[in-house]
Amino acid sequence: PDEFVPVYGPESEPKEIQAAPLKERFLTDCNFDRGACEWVQDHEDDLDWTIKYHVNGREYYLALDGPLGNRKEQARIKLLLDDYMRQSTFCLTFDYRIVGQNMGVLRVMLDNSALPIWERRQTHNHSWQSEKITITWTESAPEAIIFEAERGQSMSGEIAVDHVVLFSGPCSEDEALVF
Repeated sequence: PDEFVPVYGPESEPKEIQAAPLKERFLTDCNFDRGACEWVQDHEDDLDWTIKYHVNGREYYLALDGPLGNRKEQARIKLLLDDYMRQSTFCLTFDYRIVGQNMGVLRVMLDNSALPIWERRQTHNHSWQSEKITITWTESAPEAIIFEAERGQSMSGEIAVDHVVLFSGPCSEDEALVF
């Protein structure tokens, strides 16, 4: 309208700005503080994961404790992927720690593959470590990501997972794992 006058100078024609498309897009944050993701305990495993408090007492994480049970028992939890997440390659990032000598094994698996896509037996120290895995496929998309902890010989310790995040696209320019 005529009663509005430009504040910062004469009127100009709008200009089109070319922007490069985003290489990655945030899909979901599946930490254990908000419960935003669909985590499902596997009923065919030996043990259940438990939710625990971080030292700061304000955040939660998922853990398998060491003191009880038998060697080789497993706890599996599935992160169900919705159709949007399964449309193309994505980057899975998460934090983990394995505390205790011979505590066991932490694996990441896809529900449509018998082999783990990632596995660790022990961390170099007791602090949290971060991992990134590019997940892509040639035939059918996975419907779930499975975090599996297998108890070792240790009578004390912990295997833990936190801050599970999915981004669209590969994690980096490195070669992707194809399943």
